[in-house]
Amino acid sequence: MKSVLATFLLGLVILMAGHPSDNSAPGPSPSKNLDAPGRIVRQLNDPQQVLAFLQDRGITLPYVRSKPISVTTVVTDPLSLIPAESGARITPPMIPPMPVGNPYLSIEYEVQPWSRTGQEMLSSVSGPGPMRIGTGVSETIQSGFSTSVPVSSTLLSKSLGWNVGTGYPVVGEFSTDVPPETQLNLATYPEYTIYRLTIWRVPLTGTPYVVGSGEAWRPVGFTIVTFTL
Repeated sequence: MKSVLATFLLGLVILMAGHPSDNSAPGPSPSKNLDAPGRIVRQLNDPQQVLAFLQDRGITLPYVRSKPISVTTVVTDPLSLIPAESGARITPPMIPPMPVGNPYLSIEYEVQPWSRTGQEMLSSVSGPGPMRIGTGVSETIQSGFSTSVPVSSTLLSKSLGWNVGTGYPVVGEFSTDVPPETQLNLATYPEYTIYRLTIWRVPLTGTPYVVGSGEAWRPVGFTIVTFTL
């Protein structure tokens, strides 16, 4: 009986040795340990590129002594309305003519995928290494538009194929390993796709002509800035 028990205990030790604990030390590279539902469309690890990214978008990290390390952008939009190619030009179907005697507007737009990061911080977290830290986003973020001439939201929504006057859910998670003897901080910001608009007036007779321009923006994901103090 004792020999059976000893054999069982020995087998258990070998089994446990082959399956490391969840508390094992994490890897040293936070930028290579991404855990987020969605597509990673931007990863910046060069400090100069990261700093330029933040300055270009007017993002101020929450602490004066913040030293940015990396930027990761995750797209979570399940509808996949965004083309993969940056600057892909899309012309919507022509809007049916209005009653005789009334000219009408037609919208042409160009999509700039993942081209704007919001300045409002959605969440933040920090932790010392060695450990794994994560942050989550579960927000309904408002879309919007701005034009140089009056255009109804109904017309814009019909032209773009999505509702410019509503909020869209952005839900996802991000986690990373913190190296030993290091304190990492994560700050999360909303990410928008920009639609650059050209507004045409189509007269009853004659050639259509441009009367204005504008932008519409739709939330599609989030951007995480990793930094130390």
